[in-house]
Formats: sequence, structure tokens, C-alpha cells
Amino acid sequence: MTNPAWQSWLTRGGGALTLLLALGACGGGNDQPTPEKPDPLLRATQYGKIAGIANTEKSTYAWLGVPYAKPPVGALRWMPPASPDDWQETRSAKAFGHSCAQPGSFYAPPKADDGFSRDIAFTFGQQVGSEDCLTLNIWRPASEEKDLPVVVWIHGGANTVGYSSNPGYDGARFARTNNAVVVSVNYRLGVFGWFRHPALKTGDALADSGNFGTLDLLKALEFVNKNIAGFGGDTGNVTVMGQSAGAWNTYAMMLSPLTKGKNLFQKAVPLSMGVKISSTTDAGVYAASVLAKLLVMSGQATAETVQDHIAGMSTAEIAKFLRDASADLLVLLSSGQADNIGDGTVLPADPVAAVAADEYRNVPLLAGMTHDEGKMFLQTLYQVDDAQRFLMMYDFDPDHPDAAGAPTIADVLKPGVTVDTYNAAGAGATASTFAASIDGALKLFQAKQPKTYAYRFDWAQGPEPWKTLYGAGHGMDVPFVFGNFGKGLFSVNYSSANKGGREAVSDAMMRSIGAFMKTGDPNNAALGVTWSPWTPAGTPKRVVFDASLTDKKITAE
Repeated sequence: MTNPAWQSWLTRGGGALTLLLALGACGGGNDQPTPEKPDPLLRATQYGKIAGIANTEKSTYAWLGVPYAKPPVGALRWMPPASPDDWQETRSAKAFGHSCAQPGSFYAPPKADDGFSRDIAFTFGQQVGSEDCLTLNIWRPASEEKDLPVVVWIHGGANTVGYSSNPGYDGARFARTNNAVVVSVNYRLGVFGWFRHPALKTGDALADSGNFGTLDLLKALEFVNKNIAGFGGDTGNVTVMGQSAGAWNTYAMMLSPLTKGKNLFQKAVPLSMGVKISSTTDAGVYAASVLAKLLVMSGQATAETVQDHIAGMSTAEIAKFLRDASADLLVLLSSGQADNIGDGTVLPADPVAAVAADEYRNVPLLAGMTHDEGKMFLQTLYQVDDAQRFLMMYDFDPDHPDAAGAPTIADVLKPGVTVDTYNAAGAGATASTFAASIDGALKLFQAKQPKTYAYRFDWAQGPEPWKTLYGAGHGMDVPFVFGNFGKGLFSVNYSSANKGGREAVSDAMMRSIGAFMKTGDPNNAALGVTWSPWTPAGTPKRVVFDASLTDKKITAE
């Protein structure tokens, strides 16, 4: 996760500097827009005009915080996303919209919702973000070219946390490197995004599905389909890409019956996760537990009396209680069932059967994973909590890892936990939770799609203790995919000594995904190896991205 300098002032307004950048992108103050040469920052959507910003350093334009649906608040909580009202005046698109409501955590935004800051450590367990959050962001090169390939980025975070304004997801460098349009999306999270309680049923299959976060992403893809041509994008060449829960949701886009016949996307890049769809039974158990916990937390019942209290409530009373519940209470219940639900309308109950029946979007697929996925999830072996660990990472200087007060492995691991024990636990979690899930998805879709490719990210050149604690951990490849190495969660790894190697491998990764976006084949000159399609018994199965301190090391194995 990075924080490009231009974005820090951007999210706070920009003022006169925004104007200077906009003028500079048009060639300076003497090159004003004319009817023959319109303002490149002014674009039309189906709902109204928006005015964006320019980044002269990266030669890109951006439109931020663009609404693709009405705020899902009040009567629209736990309802399918509704189209926003048209606006008559030109709308500013120069700052990110709110992150979606979520509990403060390692991967959540700060309370101020301004990208990435040390304040994140002091928000754990509190509400951050807002229910008013259904916006997307668009980047493109500062040129007049049209029909550019488009990628739609879906952030991760277990479908409970995360935010599109995370500086690591800034799309400017990717857009410039690949001459492409980048779109990132906010979608409802946790209990706001996936919640299926019988008291909320309306008789409408979409509203009753519980898949509100899934429906948000489908709505965003429809916005892209109808509007991205106005930003120079090719509606016939759209790639959906997501990491972790974003990979779950990428596969959900492929599997949803609601995408049938709409040609919303033509390729998919799921990273670090496989298919995950929960049953309606599990969703019902979770919804019942949310209701019970809310009643106790709000003081209307005790743990001993809550079931009797629920039995005495009418369906209408339960529905009203849920819809009136405060967001700050609901965010505390956002874990446990933040999964796509196999309701039969938005998503199939059985994805294997859906693929067998060809009831899915059969598109070229590029799946990635990291070498040490599981090492980011070994908190039970730490003697520090997440907030303490976040501060250790935020304050760490990778160019001076041995400075006074810098953490060591012994400061993080519990007494008695050896490095060998820790590494074995990480390898086990990687194999059982991640590799098995990813390979299972590849097998499922590759059987009918010859353009199926896979990579593994092995780069682990950061300083200790993080090199041992995380290695090439879950999410470590994302800054490389976007070419962003400023201040962020993983910037503990980015030393001056390893700059040459990581920038070289990042460029190769960006260009490989760019090639795949264009043709469905990731092979390109930056690789230096041949990237063969993935097969269950194939050799090589995947390309491995790695680097020395000074140069990339890309192999096929």
C-alpha cells in the first residue's frame, strides 16, 4: 500500500495546485480548452458531467468518487443498489468518496478516511467509513486515445474491510504503463454487504438474496459498460481483477447468472483466493446471530432472555429493529459471514454444477498467488496485538533496520515460538487455505478455458524482521501489480538497496497483466521467459516473479 505524494493533497482538496496541474496537462495556461479541443478533465456520464484532475508527474487524468448508485442508507439499507439521481451542474470528481462502513483494523482506512496514516492503529474496533460509499474511481493516460483496455479493480479484506482509496491501489502508474483505463470500486462490506434475514424479505428475488455487496459490484460493472467509452475505454475489452476477497468477488462475477448475455467483461484476474460461495443455511444462522447480538448490545435483552425476546417480536418489529440499528453497532458484527451467498438468483448454490452446465462467463483467466500467503495470518503466534504490530510497521525505517528501538523477531513472536515452528505454520496455512483454494478454482475453469494462466510471487527482499515474519506474504504482490511503493502497510519492505530489483519485477508484472488485458495472453517482452497455460499436470505450471536486489528474476516452473 503506497501513498503517492500527489494523492495526499488530492484527497484534501488540492486548491490552486489542482488548477496548475490541470492547466499543465492541457499544455499550460496558453492552451485553454476550445470547442475543437474540449477540456480533457470534463467528461459526461449517463447521470451528468464530472470534472476530474490531472497528474502531470505520471501523465494521467483521474476522476475520483464517482457515484454509481444511490447511498444505501435508510430504506435502501439491505436493498439492491439503486441508480443515482441525475445531476444538472458539473460534479467535482477530484477527491475520493467515503470508504464503506467497517470496523477499524489492520486493513481498514483511518478515521479521517484519508488514505493511509498512523492513526489506523488507534481505530481498531471502532466504526470507520460510511454507509454512503457506493462510488468508483477512474484513471487513464493523459492522451486523446480511445478504445483503451479497461481493468476494474476489486479490493480485498475478507469482504469485511478494505477501501478503494487505499494508496496502494492508485491506478495512475498502471494506466500509464499499459496505456489502459483503470477503475476501482467501493462496495458494501460485512453485515451491510451480505445479510439474509427472513424478516427483511420483500418478495423481490434480488432484495431477498442477501448479496448486496455482490449486487454493488454488478452495478459498478454496468456503469462501466454504459459510461467507460466516454473516458476512452473499450467496453468490449474489460478485465475484472481482484485480490483476496476481491478474488472471491471476481469469481462471483464469472458465476452470477445476472451477467448472462450482458458482455460486462471479457477477462478475469483473481489473485490469492479461489471460489467461495456460502450456503443459504449458513447465511441464515449468521443473520439470526446478528439479530440476537444486536438486541443484547442495544440493551433490549440479555444473553439469557434474548431468544424469548425474539420469539415475542413480530416480523415487522424485527425488520424495523434491524433497519433502525446504528451503523456503529452493525460494524462490530461484520465478521463471520461476509461471503457471497448461493441464493440461486444472484449466485448459484453449486458453482461446480454451474460450470458443468456452462452457466457462467467462460473468459480467459489469470490467477496469482504469493509464496508465503499464510504468513500474514499467524497472529496467534505473536505476543503483540494488531495495533501494536501496525505501529511497529508504520514507524519502521527499512533503510535503517538496526536503528535503536527497531523491532526484532523476538519482539513479535511469543516466547518459545522458534523461527522453524513459525515457518512451518506459515507453509501449512499457505498450502491448506490458499494453494488448495486457488488450484481448485484453476482446475474448475481450466477444463473449458485454454487461456488459463497462473503466477506465483516470490519476492522477499525486505529487511528483517519482516522478511522472516511475512516473506512473500498475502497481499505483498498488489503494490507490484500497481507499481506503487510509497508509504503503506508493506513499505517496511522497500529499502533503497532493493529498489532496482523490485521496480524491475513490478514493471514486468504490470506489463504481463497489461498484455493479458489486451489479448488474453500474458506473454510479453518484459518477461524473458515463455508463459505457458496452466494445466493440472502441466510443466511448467506458472511463471514465478522474483528479483535480486538489483534486477528481476523471472522463471517458469
